[in-house]
Amino acid sequence: MKINDVEKLTGLTAKSIRYYESKGLITVQHNKENGYRIYTEEDVLHLKRIKVLRYLDFSIEEIRCIQEQELPEIQRTLQRQAEQFESLSDTCDLKKSLCISLSKDYDMKNRMVREYDEAIEFLKGKEFEEVQESLRELACPSLPQMIVCTLVLGAPVLGLFLNIQMHSGNKEILIMNAVFALIGAVWISLQWRDYFQRRKYQKERMKEKGKQDVWVVLAIIPVLIGMFTVLVLIDRLVISLFAPRDWLFYEFQGGGDILLILITELPLFGAIVYLIERIRHVLKEKSSDLAVLFEILWNHKMIFFVVWCALFYFAVVNVAFVTPETIVSYSTLHPAGVTYEYKDISRVDTSFGWKNIDVREYKKKGTFSYRISIGEKKLVFSQPSINESIERYVEDTYLELEEFDVRVMSLGVPKKGSAKYSDRCDLDQVYVNRFLRIIENGN
Repeated sequence: MKINDVEKLTGLTAKSIRYYESKGLITVQHNKENGYRIYTEEDVLHLKRIKVLRYLDFSIEEIRCIQEQELPEIQRTLQRQAEQFESLSDTCDLKKSLCISLSKDYDMKNRMVREYDEAIEFLKGKEFEEVQESLRELACPSLPQMIVCTLVLGAPVLGLFLNIQMHSGNKEILIMNAVFALIGAVWISLQWRDYFQRRKYQKERMKEKGKQDVWVVLAIIPVLIGMFTVLVLIDRLVISLFAPRDWLFYEFQGGGDILLILITELPLFGAIVYLIERIRHVLKEKSSDLAVLFEILWNHKMIFFVVWCALFYFAVVNVAFVTPETIVSYSTLHPAGVTYEYKDISRVDTSFGWKNIDVREYKKKGTFSYRISIGEKKLVFSQPSINESIERYVEDTYLELEEFDVRVMSLGVPKKGSAKYSDRCDLDQVYVNRFLRIIENGN
């Protein structure tokens, strides 16, 4: 075959091929009639092998020595070369891994040459370069990112000092909190160590990313403000849509309050992301992956809007209101509400060891819950939202639950209650005593 055919098969230029021939790394036959070089399949394999070794930073002389060595010595040479790539550089890490792998596969002859040549073509290609750039961007921490990370991971440490004051006699809570605080402190230390190590080699990249991430950090402030605003708006919305006359208190059922907050925050977050990207565009800064995400959402806005409305509906309608004589329960299947009288209650369960949603077991076991059963339906009241026009409820928290329990127990409704885990309750003792009175009332 001719040299232009070899160029296509190996990815090498004609100049490089002739250079390797001039250095004696490859011996090519010549046509006796016209003196043209005649390349064989074996020559192509030799050139691919040279290409692989050159990618691994072997010099011409070192490659010549490798060609003269036996397999065990070749493997040792490759192992020694792998040790030279001990660095934080991503490219060096790749070459090190390739060297180690090649030292094990070198005796595979032709198959080895083809596979490693294809691997190098991919590693040198544009597609891998884009993937590698994205990975570097993700792995490269910025100063704003580190500050946010420290604040988040440092929360258990701050919580430990608060819990020492609130639960000085509860060793189990303090031990659990101390474990989380220790993990957070260690993680923070490791993150900052990695940050300063990377800063030695990626200072400019980290500076550039810091300029971009500062907008994200600033976006956290309106998100937090928006979250508190949403809490107020949710209360007003639910009351205006569902509250019956003379209502006393209400509570979302099945985690509807958490879902409602999350899905209400999504449009706000989307607006902030859009604002950030517009600012970057004006400042001619590099766009981020958030911009791509926002574009995807915007292109499918009708689908996401329908899904959002469905989730919003599911969250809002799962709520139960209590009045002086009735309980009005709204649900997905009964958005108009179903009204029950107190006498319809078949059972009451009270305890400090149950909660709908809580990832921390010790926290779950310290939360007081008042659960009523009406046939197969169960309603839970752990942290009710009160009618603020009732002055005594505003001044005395959880009084609404105690008064409600007195009315229910006066009807002779059976109750099952347990004071177990009451010592784990985070609330002031005055409220714990109230919960204990509720448990003891009619039990």
